Amino acid sequence: MVLPLSITLLVIHLFHQIRTSNSLSWKVCNDNDSPIILNNISIQPDPIKIPGKISIAGSFYVNKSISLPKIEVEVLKKLLFWWKLPCINAKCTYDLCELLHLESSCVLNTGYLNFPQTTFDIPQSPLLSFWTAGEYNAKVHLKSNEVNVGCFDLYFDVET
Repeated sequence: MVLPLSITLLVIHLFHQIRTSNSLSWKVCNDNDSPIILNNISIQPDPIKIPGKISIAGSFYVNKSISLPKIEVEVLKKLLFWWKLPCINAKCTYDLCELLHLESSCVLNTGYLNFPQTTFDIPQSPLLSFWTAGEYNAKVHLKSNEVNVGCFDLYFDVET
């Protein structure tokens, strides 16, 4: 038996509303001998609201100097199961030095490094709010010269 589209969308919407978590969580996905270990991260507001502003801050420990670090991001959205989303403007890799407002040829030296609270504007999504709102997972891989030097998974919710 095939359900009509309206009933299928209603069922998906109900599954979406029955969530177990409404908050930010994260976990380190590399071992303790990786050169970069995330200590903490804060994202406000929680849940993230679209449109609106988002503030991000945190710190990590560098146990081995890293040159020219990059961040590779993969974002997934949960809609019954996890769907991989396309990159923003076809860009999935970002320069960590640029994001932290450091010189472009920067080296992350051994020790604790804080990234100060930075606020971004999030514009209204062109998608319907039903498709934008929900649970997300961002897999963040820190790389230096294409070698993985750190990793963490971020789980967060978005409201419209």
